[in-house]
Amino acid sequence: MLYSNPKVLSCGHSLCIKCLNDYIKTGLEDPTIYFVTCPFCRLKVIDINTNFALRDAIENMEKMLSLIPRFSDEDINELEKELLANIDKFSILATNIKHLENIKKV
Repeated sequence: MLYSNPKVLSCGHSLCIKCLNDYIKTGLEDPTIYFVTCPFCRLKVIDINTNFALRDAIENMEKMLSLIPRFSDEDINELEKELLANIDKFSILATNIKHLENIKKV
């Protein structure tokens, strides 16, 4: 998952809920800290809301990514072999073309 339940802070920065909870929990362990600040800009956090735009964008991205075919290592090895074989064929063809061009010059 790219970003789990994104939250937007009052300053405009966004974090996933797990990261935000971890950050707040760490801050609570320090007795000198009386309020939560943004981990990015250090402004005092007044409000925390769900970042609906980011959440929807992530959901759409995950849907698109799920449509991309996944290849196994076997498939990748087979494609690699095929590519190398075609490179060899291309190299032979290029050599033959150069040879024919040299013959035409003579």
